[in-house]
Amino acid sequence: LPAIFSMNKRGIELSVNFLVMLILAIVVFGFGIKLVYSMFSSSMNKIESLDQNSEQQIMSMLSSGKKVAIPIYKKTTVRGKPVVFGVGIYNSLEGQGSDDEFVVRVGDGTYNAAWTGIHATYPRLFNPDGTEVTDTNKRSKVSLLEPFKATKTKTATDGYKVNIQKNKGQVVSIPVSVDKNAEAGTYVFDVFVCAQSFSGSYDIGVYGDYCNARKINTGHDYGDPSTLLNTEELYDNSVHQIIIEVR
Repeated sequence: LPAIFSMNKRGIELSVNFLVMLILAIVVFGFGIKLVYSMFSSSMNKIESLDQNSEQQIMSMLSSGKKVAIPIYKKTTVRGKPVVFGVGIYNSLEGQGSDDEFVVRVGDGTYNAAWTGIHATYPRLFNPDGTEVTDTNKRSKVSLLEPFKATKTKTATDGYKVNIQKNKGQVVSIPVSVDKNAEAGTYVFDVFVCAQSFSGSYDIGVYGDYCNARKINTGHDYGDPSTLLNTEELYDNSVHQIIIEVR
């Protein structure tokens, strides 16, 4: 009997040890799965800052005489993974003051000054076969982030204002969010820059407030011509684009 009791006791001890090890293994495995998921989720939603190579390319273009530079204007991504673009502005304005205010606007060029409240500025969306999608719900799955995102105090069409010293260049980041349910296709944002004079004593083309309040004639806006802002009124006389390919 003592021998049998001793064997049963060892068997119970082994069973208990096995259960403890099994529970520990399950807990460790669960933490591992959670950690991997957290890292994956973080990498999918993290906005990377503009890389140094891109900034160098932008500054190089500005130093060669460009007023506005977007050397890398097209990027490919997957659903749920944001992208960031960079636009460079060189202040070549003359006149009073040590710096000037510039306004960077990003959108589809169809802003209506009569709109009120918070509203988004959506990109244009094209299917893989090239046909355009007009559904704003689908277009809104790719949207602007801070500092271009709409808030309680400004609309997305207000743009981003930046002060730049005379004869100096500066890089502005344009972060773009890509929803996990975004349609596969090509999303196109227009990018344009207006200059704002503080003194008003010299002609710089157009003031930033007008840039914000009027539509841009980019060839795909068929609104009232009197409300359109011609491209020659922009700081570098051009409407640029950033393109996001979502797969």
